Amino acid sequence: LNSIADGAFFGCTSLKSIVIPTGIKSIGGSVFYGDSSLEKVVFPDTLTSIGISAFYKCTSLAEADIPDSVQYLGPYAFSFCKLKKVNIPEGITRLNIMVFAYCPLEEVHIPSTVTYIADWALGATRLKYVTVPEGVTHIGANAFYSSSLRVLALPRSATDLSEKLYDSLPIYFLTVYCHKDSAAETFTKDTNTTYKYIGDMDSSRELTDSDAVTMLEYADGTRTVNETDINTKALLDYDLDGEITVLDTIKMLNDIKLNDI
Repeated sequence: LNSIADGAFFGCTSLKSIVIPTGIKSIGGSVFYGDSSLEKVVFPDTLTSIGISAFYKCTSLAEADIPDSVQYLGPYAFSFCKLKKVNIPEGITRLNIMVFAYCPLEEVHIPSTVTYIADWALGATRLKYVTVPEGVTHIGANAFYSSSLRVLALPRSATDLSEKLYDSLPIYFLTVYCHKDSAAETFTKDTNTTYKYIGDMDSSRELTDSDAVTMLEYADGTRTVNETDINTKALLDYDLDGEITVLDTIKMLNDIKLNDI
């Protein structure tokens, strides 16, 4: 057996758990659609594809450790599940429409391989802090809609931003972190949304050697960041890789020197 075809377990409302055996490469569309009692799925590391609406409205599904072998997640694949945390595999290039919408997600890591984030991909969640990695070019309408969202970090590569990106977001509490002179900065200014420059540690609206010194103090452990201090984390993560290291300072200094030339 190497695949599970469309709708194979559609509407099996008493199914509580399933172990998908090694050898399965693809899960088709709507395979577990509406399986409202499904609480746990174990995926094999041979799996490469999860189809459209595969786990749509599996409203009890609280655990789904998607293996790194998966390269495609279909639209609506996990919409309306109970997931609070999810592993999005490295290798995924596209977060399709509503792929994790209406899940109570509290944290997510978007891999650096992603280039396209569709409408509502991570909409209607409980996310407070989202870092969009460098390489993402398109972000769709309501992609991160959440009444809990407080910090959104956007990369230079994000040049195709939906005019409805900030619709329904808590703009009085939201701060967008972006790079100076980026498309994200221009877009955020035009929408009158609060923003800060990544790396601007003293809020001077300029990137300076003084900011670099402060960043290094965090990188070498002289200063520490409280886990709940998402705003400082966003300022320090200059390369948007989800980690705070000396490389963030080096990349910022390189940008300062380039701007001086």
